[in-house]
Amino acid sequence: MNMEEVMINEGGIRLGQVLRLLFGHIKMFVIVGLITLLTTFGALMAYVSLTGDYESRFTYKVAGLTSDTYIDGSRFDVRDLLTSSKLSKYISSNEALSSLSASDIYYAGGVKSFEKIVPVLEEGEAAPNQIEDEFSIVLDHSMFTKEQAAALAEAIASEPIEITLELISRARYDMYLRLFDEDTNYEDKVSHLISQLSLLEKKYNELISSFGDVYLDSGYYGGEGEEYYLDGFKVSDAQLQMSSFFKSNSLYSLESELALCGYIDESGIDEYRIVVENKKERLSRELLVLQAKLDSIIALRDSLVDKAVGTSLQTTELAAYNEEIVRLAGEIEDVKEELFLTDIMIANLEEITHDETYLDSAEDFDRRLMRSKEKLEIFTGIYSDIEKTVHSSNCVVYFKQNDIVFKSDKLNLLTIIGISFAAAILLPILINLVWGLGSYINSYNAEKVKEEEGEKGS
Repeated sequence: MNMEEVMINEGGIRLGQVLRLLFGHIKMFVIVGLITLLTTFGALMAYVSLTGDYESRFTYKVAGLTSDTYIDGSRFDVRDLLTSSKLSKYISSNEALSSLSASDIYYAGGVKSFEKIVPVLEEGEAAPNQIEDEFSIVLDHSMFTKEQAAALAEAIASEPIEITLELISRARYDMYLRLFDEDTNYEDKVSHLISQLSLLEKKYNELISSFGDVYLDSGYYGGEGEEYYLDGFKVSDAQLQMSSFFKSNSLYSLESELALCGYIDESGIDEYRIVVENKKERLSRELLVLQAKLDSIIALRDSLVDKAVGTSLQTTELAAYNEEIVRLAGEIEDVKEELFLTDIMIANLEEITHDETYLDSAEDFDRRLMRSKEKLEIFTGIYSDIEKTVHSSNCVVYFKQNDIVFKSDKLNLLTIIGISFAAAILLPILINLVWGLGSYINSYNAEKVKEEEGEKGS
């Protein structure tokens, strides 16, 4: 018994007939199937190409840039990157976008969304120090060519990096050097240089801790004035160069020498003299006031004692006066001592301004102090350049696609392929069914008639 004679059930349609009905015209099935597959696939791809919006996905590698703040603590908000003024900046700085209008993009919603895809953290897992989340920008397909969409998405995504590098370039680490220029007191000047050196050591350590002891690009570092050519240097090498200089030219040695010799900045001698003389005048007035108070208290106490002759005078009453007299007497002695030291300072000031040995020593001290300041200015400039270089090489946006944007649509490639194959199978079956249905009905009726005649003959 062959397949065609198999019955699905008694008096029903045979399985062989069903198979012939669906797949009987195999050549037509293959031809129509291939045409349908290619046509459907091409039509759906064209549909996606014409209707799908442009999307770009990316992540950042930018130290100091968190999901909420920039490196200086100011707010990081993706909405700030999509203002009309920002769009104008992107367009004016990119030739590929020159034909676009910032106002049209802004008011027509050309940038449909700019969203952060927030990662799901495991329980107890800390949030990352750097932005590691994935971001998505969606652009209206009707307003841009693919080239324009890619250029705009890249400009928007790169803006936080530009802002970060601008903040770093504006950072100044010469606060103590500026204070040095403002002061005329040697003690303060030396203190400012020590603070400046400590600041640079701290910044170097922080930089190495954040990015590692990386090799620097060969070139000149130091900004204006004297520069250093660094070739094959790591960050720690530049730090060591600075530390070595101040190991041989110790700022603490200058501090100790100053404490021992009491040098006065020549440019501040007149100012210093005025300060000392004003101090003497203030102390003299204070001494007169204290002496008058003391004389008054003593007079009151003596008057009380005279009036109490022959009467009962309480010891506690005299004790209050005596305590105040002792306190005032102590303050008077302190002021007199300060006045004595002030007179010595004035006398020394007159002497040192005519002492050639002292003046030569002070001049040499000032020269060494200024040399240390100049070196710190250079080393500060070197650090600033190094920081910019290291940050620049570590400020990167990573796009998920080589061509930056792709067409975003619910019909992805796998879905399109699935629909195409389904159509390539179903359409030939339907044509076979319609084509073979008439033949089947005629064949079926003829068979029925034959069966009926056989029954009558028997």
